[in-house]
Amino acid sequence: MKTIGFLKEQEADILGDSISYVYDGDVAPIVESDLAKVVAYLHRGTIIFAMTLSLQDSMGNVIAPYEVLTDGEWLWPRYLIHYIKKGQTKDIPAEFYDRMKAFNYVAPEVPLEKEISAKKYFEAILLDNHPKYKNRNKKST
Repeated sequence: MKTIGFLKEQEADILGDSISYVYDGDVAPIVESDLAKVVAYLHRGTIIFAMTLSLQDSMGNVIAPYEVLTDGEWLWPRYLIHYIKKGQTKDIPAEFYDRMKAFNYVAPEVPLEKEISAKKYFEAILLDNHPKYKNRNKKST
């Protein structure tokens, strides 16, 4: 499973990189004529994690519910769409962009086993990196 778009401005020590740094690898700028199709693809991913929490931008405006989506290979937070639409994130992994194009910008239906795998992967990252849960398996002495 690969991740994109988890930003420290939203994740508070869970997964995030700075908003100016979304992915370490080959990136491709989103072509202006593809922007609406990229956004549609991201909206149509399969939700594998959700909380009743609304996220805000630095100005205090609500930007998205806290949801994590997948296309069976990639995981991304719903709020990534806000940053792409606002032009604050202009590049995405070339591999992910190529995948979107291969699926004609329609997120594929995710088989149940991949959906379960994606959820377990995300929850492991969340629980292993969040300060509240980091020591959950350590025994008190």
